[in-house]
Amino acid sequence: MRAITNQRGSFAEVTGTVHYGGIPSSETLKHYRAEIVYSEEDDIHFPTLTVRQTLFFALLNKIRRREFPLAREVMEVMGRVFGIGKVFDTIVGNGFIRGVSGGERKRVSIVETLATAASITAWDNSTRGLDASTAVEYVRSLRILTDTLKRTTFVTLYQAGEGIYNLMDKVLLIDEGRMIYCGPANAARAYFIDLGFECPPRQTTADFLTAVTDPVERRFRPGWELRTPKTPEELEKAFKESNLYGELLDDVTAFEKELEESDLGDAKTFKDSVAHQKSKTVSGRSNYTVSFVRQVAACTRREYWLLKGNPTALYTKILISTSVAFILGSLFYNTPDDTVGMFSRGGSLSISLLFNSWLQLVLSLQRLLLMTV
Repeated sequence: MRAITNQRGSFAEVTGTVHYGGIPSSETLKHYRAEIVYSEEDDIHFPTLTVRQTLFFALLNKIRRREFPLAREVMEVMGRVFGIGKVFDTIVGNGFIRGVSGGERKRVSIVETLATAASITAWDNSTRGLDASTAVEYVRSLRILTDTLKRTTFVTLYQAGEGIYNLMDKVLLIDEGRMIYCGPANAARAYFIDLGFECPPRQTTADFLTAVTDPVERRFRPGWELRTPKTPEELEKAFKESNLYGELLDDVTAFEKELEESDLGDAKTFKDSVAHQKSKTVSGRSNYTVSFVRQVAACTRREYWLLKGNPTALYTKILISTSVAFILGSLFYNTPDDTVGMFSRGGSLSISLLFNSWLQLVLSLQRLLLMTV
């Protein structure tokens, strides 16, 4: 998922090439990074911000100023859709600070990602913590957004039910790094049954596909025990020899030919669309939607929210600064006013400036730890 969404900094090496509608990954990373979003499995938020503040900050950095009233309406609608409207004024929280429940925190992450309005979105186990009905509604909403807005959506799910699986266009099955199936979701079950695997009557398609890669769980049709491929290498070879693999290559070739022959070859339509969404003061090839001044204003507002949501940290900072000020002041008490005391005065100024910087650094590290725990 990280390789697909152009987040490869944590890898030692990534071979092969990735193009997004004809745009190389290098150019996308430089100019269109905001159009490719990866929603990771762990929920990382500022724990002392409320749900409303978290979502509003995400929208502040993605919409133009004249669309602010619309942003609030969108936030209210998404809150009702995902069932978090009643906790808008509750802090998000984390493992140390009590806030919304784990399922509600996952919904906040989902809405926050949807607020980016990215062209390509990858969801890593985004249904964790959701009940069955909410998970189906969430995936159905992704289906609607993908169809109506012409977006590309990648999803990895644990224990996906049949209702969720039927909403998928294509499925990719990997066993120890080898692609053993990539094609239409509605043809995957029949493909592996034809290979010799047995699907129990009450087993969902998703469970059946994952069981194929598990030597303990998979079953074989009577008489096919010796003929059915079992290792990842054998399964990969069988897929590459199938008609589905040939159709997959034909689709790739046809798409590449379409890019070369149409205006989409230089992604002009996509680039114009992205440039139209940006503020007038932002370059069309910038990664950001709003101006630098707007970003600073949004971050300043968020910092105020953080201080307001955690007054203990503010009072602690004031108390420490006041105490240290008296201690340092006592060291430089009765400093001569002539040139003899010039060096001491310079030292007092340096310590005063450095101490505030160090204190802010310590508080920032503490806040980061609270976010990641």
